[in-house]
Amino acid sequence: AQRPRARRAPSAQHYHPPRARRAAMSRTSLGDCKQTPSQTAGAAPSTPRSSAGFAVDDHDDLGHQHARFYHSPEIRQQWQHLVSELEGRTRRARDKCGETFAISQGNPCRTMWTILIVMLLVYTGTIFVFRLAFIELKIPTGDTNTTLVLDDDEEASDGWTVVDEVLTVIFWLDLVVNFFFTYEDDDGREVRSLRCIARNYLSTYFIVDVVACLPESLIQELFKSLQIGAPDTLNQGAKAMRLQRITRLARLMRLTRLAKMAAQTRSPLFMWFKKQKGFHVINLSGCLAWVMHILACGWYVCAALHDNAEDTWVARRSVDGAGEISLLERPPLDQWMQSMYFILTVFTTVGFGDMSAMTNGEIIYVCCTMLVGAVVHSIIVGEVIRLVTSNDQTKMFIQSKTELVEAFAQHTELSVEAAREMNSWVSLSAKFWMSHTYDRDEMKELIVGRYMPRTMLSQLPLELFQGKLCRNRLFTCCHGVCSLPPRLPLILALSCQKAMFEAGEIVYNTQEYAVNMFIVLSGTFAHVANPSPTGGENFKGGLDYKAIAKSATDGGLVHRRMTGADPVEMYKAVLQPYSLFSSGAYFGEVELFLNCVRKTTARCEAPTGCLLGVHKNDFKQVADEFPQFGVLWQHAATRHDCVQRLYQSRLKKAQSYEDLAASLIQKFYRKFIAAGASHKKKLTAGAQELAKNATQNIVSLSTVKKSQDKMVEDISQIRKDMFALHEKLDLVLGALKAPGQKPKPSSIGL
Repeated sequence: AQRPRARRAPSAQHYHPPRARRAAMSRTSLGDCKQTPSQTAGAAPSTPRSSAGFAVDDHDDLGHQHARFYHSPEIRQQWQHLVSELEGRTRRARDKCGETFAISQGNPCRTMWTILIVMLLVYTGTIFVFRLAFIELKIPTGDTNTTLVLDDDEEASDGWTVVDEVLTVIFWLDLVVNFFFTYEDDDGREVRSLRCIARNYLSTYFIVDVVACLPESLIQELFKSLQIGAPDTLNQGAKAMRLQRITRLARLMRLTRLAKMAAQTRSPLFMWFKKQKGFHVINLSGCLAWVMHILACGWYVCAALHDNAEDTWVARRSVDGAGEISLLERPPLDQWMQSMYFILTVFTTVGFGDMSAMTNGEIIYVCCTMLVGAVVHSIIVGEVIRLVTSNDQTKMFIQSKTELVEAFAQHTELSVEAAREMNSWVSLSAKFWMSHTYDRDEMKELIVGRYMPRTMLSQLPLELFQGKLCRNRLFTCCHGVCSLPPRLPLILALSCQKAMFEAGEIVYNTQEYAVNMFIVLSGTFAHVANPSPTGGENFKGGLDYKAIAKSATDGGLVHRRMTGADPVEMYKAVLQPYSLFSSGAYFGEVELFLNCVRKTTARCEAPTGCLLGVHKNDFKQVADEFPQFGVLWQHAATRHDCVQRLYQSRLKKAQSYEDLAASLIQKFYRKFIAAGASHKKKLTAGAQELAKNATQNIVSLSTVKKSQDKMVEDISQIRKDMFALHEKLDLVLGALKAPGQKPKPSSIGL
């Protein structure tokens, strides 16, 4: 049965899947996601199977199982949640409200604006907090009362006030601009609808930004109205004014956006920095210092909020040996250093005892600081120690491979030069191996399981190796016979190993054991042989470079002074290409299906080339799991073997791969032109034949028309004769009925 047509998403309130849809969903979930043990092992299934992938005899049982499956309350609830989620995704995808005015993440103006906001947030988290605690809330000296007398003229003349005003204006602008910045949803798609952007911003950071942007002047006017003139009331109003300034710490809530910006950054430079251990250490140390800075400012603010400054730790702390100079008389920077010193002793649980909490407010604050320090300090310092003392996994992997090569060199008594060359090769390649190491069996289980959405499963094959895998002739040669299952290229990609080759580098030699087949991603590769008058001959020198040089000089292909040249150059001089494979082609599968040694030698011809190697066991397993493709690949391998022998028999003179490519293009063009001329000739002959047949048909039609006209005349004459005959018969009949009576004319017509 065919899969039913796509319908509109049903309501999530009351849903009972119809029988056809349940059957289709059962085919989708079981047929595409499950395999029998015989198929997993690579053997052919013993029972006849349907196109969905399960046994034909099991259809009825599966139908009853899925009927019970979809009537389960838990499954129905999951289905309702899935339907509602899909409806929400569809609604967001179709929403195009104000898409033209949305500012995407890669916009240069948005990048510059983000850098500006980050700088302002860093200022807010460091300098602003210091000024608020140690300058604006500074404990006055010379009097025990901490009354704060505000001078509007002095505040207006302060340059930092102007900076704060500019900062507030920029934050208000940022509050508006955020309604035009796109964001990524849970699926990683960029949402450009202004309606969705506004809904997302209002539900996340809008309240935080509004609280951080509240104008201080409004609250100041409110507190100034409390000053009625009495000394006690004035002191209470000044104290309340000081408490009001603490509300400016709400701007620190904007620092949460720094984590979001860092998570959304996709810059290659930033990603490279994130991979460095030194960057992690500096980042964690900076976080620890910032937390200590915030708590140190809070420790001073705790003292500034006391009614009597002499009761606070600032007054009790002396900064000279005689104990005559109090910390109250020192500048703000010295007070900050003393506060940082105390917080550091609390974080590190040293506790020198030279500074302690006495009042209730100080005790409560120190208790909270110890709780925060126990968590933050242990996490950050533990992470720093782990990064510093732990070895990098890549270095450990390279070291293990190097030790393996050294053990092999000692066991086989390799020369120092050969062992050094193997070590350098492993050191250069092991990092690439490490980055491409993963659990293939677990990934295959994830691909063939039912966890991957169908849309993602259909899109992933088109992205494999930049889309070059699905465009390869390994799959395109089967399009006319059967459609490509999305899991086939995904499973094959699990077994692909990428390899780079240089010009003249041999991929495999004749008489070698066939281990891999190769898919060409880039560059040009060729089957090569030694040209001769009777056709190409496979080189049988193997790895004997002296034999290669002797063959090259005896054949007159190179000068005798090149006998000491690079073996790769000797290979290029002796062996000539006769069959080319460029991007989108594949080769090396013939010997895998025939189960024999290599019949030819393959070599890279372009300056650089890239191949995907697939081990023969993995390739045969894929061919067994998808038998329709395995049969097509086997037929194609047989055809390639015949074509390969034909091309090799034509190799009678030396030529470069550029000349061979040019000759092949010319032959193809000539065949194309000849086929076009032949087709044109056939079309012309067919047109002439049609014109001739049309003329004959016209003549035949005119003859038939004349015959028709003659038949009409004959029929009319027969009618007249019959009418006259009827009249005569009527007269005779009348005479016979009444001899003495005149007969009446007959009313019977022809």
